[in-house]
Amino acid sequence: MISIAALGLQASGSVARDNVNCGNLIEDAAGYGPFDYTDPAHNTVDLTRVEKHHFTSDVRLLIRGSTNELPHRDLDYTLRKFPNHHLALDSMARLQRDDGGKLKADIYTTDCYFKRATRFSPSDDIVWLIWGIHLHKSGQFSEAEEKYKTAIRVNPENSQSYYNLGLLYVDMGQKEKAQAAADDAYRLRYPQQGLKRRIARMK
Repeated sequence: MISIAALGLQASGSVARDNVNCGNLIEDAAGYGPFDYTDPAHNTVDLTRVEKHHFTSDVRLLIRGSTNELPHRDLDYTLRKFPNHHLALDSMARLQRDDGGKLKADIYTTDCYFKRATRFSPSDDIVWLIWGIHLHKSGQFSEAEEKYKTAIRVNPENSQSYYNLGLLYVDMGQKEKAQAAADDAYRLRYPQQGLKRRIARMK
C-alpha cells in the first residue's frame, strides 16, 4: 500500500499550474478526494491522515515542510485533497503574502486556491471570510468588501464576517458603514471590542 506521504511527493512534482482556469478539482485530487472540510463524514479518517502527513503544525506556521524542505507543497497537497480546508487556505494566503506575491511554479496562486474552494463548496461562508481577510490584508479593499458581503449573504448569522467588514470600513474611512457592520456584529454577540474602539477614534 502506498503511503500518503509518498503520494504527496509523487503528486506535487514541478509541473507548472494552470493559474488561468485554476485546474480541475477531480483530476488534481488524483483519485483520493476531493473531500469537504466541513463534512463530518470526511472530517475523521481522511482529514486525520492528510493532516498527519502534510498539514503539521510546522507547515501551518510556515516553519518548514513535512514531505519537502519548504511548506508550499504540503499546503498544496492538503488543498488538493480538501479544497476548502480553512486553516490551510489561511496558511497558503500568508505564505504567498510573506513571499511578496512571488509564485512558485508548482503551486497555484492564492486567488486560484480560493476560487477552487468556492467552486467546490460555495456555501462555506468561512472560505469567503478568509478570502476577504486575505484581500483586506493585501490592500485590495473593494475586492475584500465583495468577499465579506458574500460571506454574510451565505451565512447572515456569523458575527465574525460583520466584524471584519466593519474593520474594512474603518480602514476605508467610511464611519457610518463601519458602525452599521459593528452593530450587526455585536447584535450577534461578537466578543472583541476593538472595532468599537476604532470607530470611536474616527472623525
